Amino acid sequence: MQSKRLRKKGLQSKKKYNTGGTVGCPNPPCPPGYDNRVQTLLASGMWEQGPNGELLRRSPEELNQEAFEKSSKEAMGQLAVEDPATFAPTTSGFMTPERKTYLETRAGKLTPEEAREYGTVSFDPFETPNIGFGFAAGAFPADPIGLIIGQGLGRLAKGYKALKNPRVMPVMEEARMEASIQGLRDRFNIGTGHVVDGKTMTPQLLREMAIKDLIGESTDAGRIARANQLIDKAIEDAMPQAIETVMRRSEGNLLDIPVDTRRPEVDRVRMRFLGPNSKLWQQANKDGFIPVNQVAQMSNSMSDLEKSVFEGALARVPIYDKKGQLLTGKELNKASNDIMNTYMQLKGGNASATFDPRYRINLNQLKGLTETTYDNVNPIRTIEIAEGQEAFFGSKIDQVRKSEGRSLFTPESERPFSGSDYSDYGLGRIGYGSLDSESSKTWAIGSDVIRSNTNHFGRGELAHFRTFVNDAPTTLAHNIPGTEITFMGASSGLRSGTSISGSGPGAGGGRIEWYPDMSRVPSGLGITGRGGTLNFFDGGPARMLEDAISSDLVRSEPVSYLSEMNGFNNSMARSQNETRRIMTSINSIQVRGGTLIENDFKIKNLYDFASDPNRRAAVDALLIHDSTKRLINSNFDQLINFGKLEEAAMGSLKANTNLIAPPTKNLAPLQVFKGSRNLLDVMAFDRHGDGNYFHKINQANYEDIRERAEGDFSFGSWSTASGDQDLAYLLNKNNEHTLPRLRQQAMDLFDDQKKALLKIIEDTPGLSGVDADISQTFNSVSSQGVKKISDLQSRSSNIFDEIERYSSEAEDIAYELSEAYNNTLGNLRRELGEGNAMFGGGAAFQQQLKNQAVVRVQELFPKKFANLKQAILNMEMARVQGDQTMQAAYREMLEISDDLLSRMPRLAEVSQNAEKEYVDKLLQSPMANDYYDIVESQNEVRFFANNILKDEQGAMKIPGLFERVNNTPDKGKFFVSEIQSDYVQRANMSKLKDKSVINAYTRGSQEDDLGNRLTAKGVEPQLDSFTKNWRTKTIQQAVLKGREAGKNEILFPTYKTADRIQNWQGSKNEGVVGSGNRITYQGMDKHIQKATGIKPTKYTDEKGNEWWMIKMDPNQKYEFPDFKYGGKIRLKKK
Repeated sequence: MQSKRLRKKGLQSKKKYNTGGTVGCPNPPCPPGYDNRVQTLLASGMWEQGPNGELLRRSPEELNQEAFEKSSKEAMGQLAVEDPATFAPTTSGFMTPERKTYLETRAGKLTPEEAREYGTVSFDPFETPNIGFGFAAGAFPADPIGLIIGQGLGRLAKGYKALKNPRVMPVMEEARMEASIQGLRDRFNIGTGHVVDGKTMTPQLLREMAIKDLIGESTDAGRIARANQLIDKAIEDAMPQAIETVMRRSEGNLLDIPVDTRRPEVDRVRMRFLGPNSKLWQQANKDGFIPVNQVAQMSNSMSDLEKSVFEGALARVPIYDKKGQLLTGKELNKASNDIMNTYMQLKGGNASATFDPRYRINLNQLKGLTETTYDNVNPIRTIEIAEGQEAFFGSKIDQVRKSEGRSLFTPESERPFSGSDYSDYGLGRIGYGSLDSESSKTWAIGSDVIRSNTNHFGRGELAHFRTFVNDAPTTLAHNIPGTEITFMGASSGLRSGTSISGSGPGAGGGRIEWYPDMSRVPSGLGITGRGGTLNFFDGGPARMLEDAISSDLVRSEPVSYLSEMNGFNNSMARSQNETRRIMTSINSIQVRGGTLIENDFKIKNLYDFASDPNRRAAVDALLIHDSTKRLINSNFDQLINFGKLEEAAMGSLKANTNLIAPPTKNLAPLQVFKGSRNLLDVMAFDRHGDGNYFHKINQANYEDIRERAEGDFSFGSWSTASGDQDLAYLLNKNNEHTLPRLRQQAMDLFDDQKKALLKIIEDTPGLSGVDADISQTFNSVSSQGVKKISDLQSRSSNIFDEIERYSSEAEDIAYELSEAYNNTLGNLRRELGEGNAMFGGGAAFQQQLKNQAVVRVQELFPKKFANLKQAILNMEMARVQGDQTMQAAYREMLEISDDLLSRMPRLAEVSQNAEKEYVDKLLQSPMANDYYDIVESQNEVRFFANNILKDEQGAMKIPGLFERVNNTPDKGKFFVSEIQSDYVQRANMSKLKDKSVINAYTRGSQEDDLGNRLTAKGVEPQLDSFTKNWRTKTIQQAVLKGREAGKNEILFPTYKTADRIQNWQGSKNEGVVGSGNRITYQGMDKHIQKATGIKPTKYTDEKGNEWWMIKMDPNQKYEFPDFKYGGKIRLKKK
């Protein structure tokens, strides 16, 4: 018990804080209580009536917009008088050019009146078409009302700024408006009706009525001034009460109430700040005042997010002196500055800074102001990820940065969402794969002041979660419970078999087939028990390869056999993939699978009824034909028979605690086959003509050089006289670019071929026994291939040296001849006079001069021309030699490989036999037959269950059976199938170090050296809080969505169920794929209780899945805290 002394001071024990309380207005803000107050508040413009007559406070944005529109209208009226040609609306005749230009270039959309005016009277029939007409539909021209502001209209500019930088109305301003209304009415006994003498009551009209009450109809200036002084004093006297009234209307009001008794109208997450158990509450006196010098001590125990909210409120809170008198004017400004300066000094580590002990703060006013701070008015929220979703997060970032005069980041254009939301991800593995598209949803979580750069759906989200409901009557399952294996499809596939080569029986064909009934097994297939086998027809794919190779060996260029080898490899791969799929299915059923008679709601109830001893009597009681009764009982009997088979097969498969171990497979033949195929591929290096680089030399520039030499440089083709590049230029390009590039490519090719051969040799195992000679042939061919390619590389390098030597020799001669030509042409021009020679006689004359220069040079240097031609022809001879060398080497390589090629059919046959042996052992194993029995029996169980359900005039007439199988056990439940952080991707993100960088864009973002916009830890408290508590915050948002859907039972997956949904591999602690996400669901019950305050209980659904469930009162609205309660609890001692 607390002492009387403490209770007199307004303090109660912690236990009593939890008992709640009552207030006249349980959900502020609330209107005043007396009758005529409603009309007065409506007249003030700050309130409006809702559809049910309730009072709704208008937002600051609405008030600012209204003020802007009013000031704009007044400003436009003034401008219309000052400059009618531009600003006066056109009422008749044609629009003035000034008016037209203004409408086409002003910022913002045209009003309906302006659009109508522009569309009807702007077009002068004598003008050309007006391209500005498109703006009448609401386009956004560039200049933001520069023309209007440029006219010097201050009021419009002020209104515009108010709109661009909306702010919450300070408490003092709202309180002054309150005092101007109620204070004058109380002081001068003015009527309280909304309309008095036919006039709507406003603060200005109330002042005029008060003046008239004081001085009558007098117009004396002195008397009016004195009346205004009395009115101002009445308003000041009313201010304390007005402030209290405003604070009572504010969100989170606790005036005169010792406990937090807010009852929200809707479920919500709220930053419960300065609750009754906070340290500040403990230090406040009975009037709610707290000395400012205790603020620093209290803030030390706050989280960073709480400090951010607290500081935003502290900067705006009303301040009182020691006697409880409200400070105003300069005293208020000085006190506010002193408090904030001292607070920031203490926060920065200046322990010597002290608060002025005279100042007091009202706890209730401070609490109310916390509700309007930056972090509280931009909370974490949720949007649905759906096709066409236009909403995204981070929409306010640029507004904030612009208002602070900082550079903007313009994100990529936000398009409506398009793509898959994966809302049904993994639901098939827990038995909910047949839900309709509207039953499952994906939700994204974020904030309008944070844009995450790491997300799944491109909306700037911080996290996402998936939910589903199952309100409709359940439908029969298609999947094996606990898996995504469709038993109907699996059963059909087993019956029809799977082709691995060819379309059916015939040469080269092969199929995997199942024979559950031994009487159907053809003789000679080698099947020793029931199950599957790999059948090959007429030798299978190996026979097809043998035929192709036999044909290729007699061809001049035997290279098409490579495609046949690929076909054989693909056949073996299809067999391996099919058996791997079957093994994966068996493993999945063994670990997670369940029976239909235990996990499907309808089938379970039908099976239980079928097993009831009184079932036959219930059927016999039906007023139907006896043959129909026999059919109904037959369906029930078959349901029992196949249900028992399903149960037995599932039990047999799960009895082995180890995962299925495949039989041993002789992989060596196939590995040798693949190695040999790759070896032959490398040996046939030029089968597409792309391995002969000497052939590639003979292209554009080189070919031009050769043709000029073979034509004896006719018409001066060695010079520029012909109008083309001279031979010196072409040879230089050949030497500097073409030859070095092709030489390097050729050498690289040879190096790659040698490396490939050595790798193939290293990776290819040897064969023993009767096929050991195949390995000997392989080794012989591969070693010869390596030696041949090494020799070819050396010879090719020498040939390239020879080509480059002749090309360089030709370039030197061509350069000398080019110099001689230029000198000769210059001399000819000087002989004729520079002006005439350069410009006279036209093009024909100039060409004559060039031709004369060519002739003179050729007469002067005949030997040089002979040497030039010989050098180029020698270069071509070397290239041809290289080309022939490569072709000969290619043929030699193919001849070397023929010996190995002839062994390939045998390798294919051995590989094919090994594959068949493996598949037969696997598919005839007990586990494989259990798998077959499961899918077959479940297919039959569903078939007979469906027969019963469709029998509306027979079986469904059995009393109580229809209701029993059509119940909706999940109705009223809201399932959360997954929660996942997009932003907090790593497991250690919750323990960020000081220098860690958060990959998100906010008002505090900075760019790194690469231009990434990042927010470091400590800059954005809301983001840091989400990083640390993302599970809690995501759970809260999921619960809110459940409540919005009208659900009062919210379920989250246990680790076991999450494991089934996500299909993780291994144990909890193994570092395999998805291990980071495993942490999310460990201790989920503790996270749920932390997020909601409700302890969850474990619930198992009709499909055998475990969930953590919280039950919520449908008659109560819930408010979940977003962080602590404003500091640690500290009750005063007795």
